[in-house]
Order: sequence, then C-alpha cells, then structure tokens
Amino acid sequence: MRIKCRQQRSKTGRFRRATAAVEAAIVMPVLIFTTLGAVDIAQYINLAQSVSNASREAARMASRDSTVSADQIDTLTKSYFCETFPTLSETECDKATSIVVRDGDNKLITGSDLNSIASGDPVSVTVEFDFATVRWLNAFNYSPGANICTTVARRQ
Repeated sequence: MRIKCRQQRSKTGRFRRATAAVEAAIVMPVLIFTTLGAVDIAQYINLAQSVSNASREAARMASRDSTVSADQIDTLTKSYFCETFPTLSETECDKATSIVVRDGDNKLITGSDLNSIASGDPVSVTVEFDFATVRWLNAFNYSPGANICTTVARRQ
C-alpha cells in the first residue's frame, strides 16, 4: 500500500513544499554563529576569572613574610596556569603569562627584592595572559592580541 502526501498549495496555486528547507537554510547559519560566539565569550570570561584568581593568589603570596623573591611569585603563577589549563605545555604557559610585582611606590621588583619592602607597605602583582593561547575558535579573530590583565594589591 502506498501513501501519497498531499501537497499544499498557496492561494496563488504554487506549491509550498520547500518552504521549511529554505527557512532552515537561512536561519541555521545565524544560529551556528550565535552559538559559536557565545562559546567564545564564555571562554573569555572563564579565562578572565582564572587570571583574576591567579593574581589574587600571587598577591597573597607576595604579602607573606616567608616569600623572599619575585621569582617565587612568578613560578607559583605559571604553575597555577599550567594546572588550570592542562593542555598547555610549560613553554606555552611561560610565553602566554606575564607577571609584574611592584611596591607601594610603583617601583618594579625583580629577583629577591621583596625583602626591601617594609611590613605594612603595599605590594601589587599584575598578571597578564594571552587569550589566543587557550582560545578554541582562532578562526574568528575579532580581537587580535587580546590580553587579559588583572592587578591586585595587598599589604606586606
């Protein structure tokens, strides 16, 4: 037994069979690009939160008496990013991450200069991470060179 489909006709008499296919062909690319854009923005927000957490942890470590060098803060922050993004190698984490430690007078601290900061003086840590390193959708390069940067200050 064969079942025949009734074809719908419009008032003008034309067949309307392919209307759904045409509508899907028009709407589908818009939905796909919207979804990919939402994924990319969500990934950017996730990375911004990770950079914020890393800078808070680095500032917390810089304000301790047991921390004697800016190199310890650098190592802690880069290891935090390697743990947060396990698909990145250590070299990629090193290239993508920039850590700057400054004292209350906005003077750059390098090496083992943390001992020069008096107790109660502020110390700030700026962490910057390159978004392109962890980005999934590099084909849609709407923000070239987008680095996420966060600065946190604490008392020594």
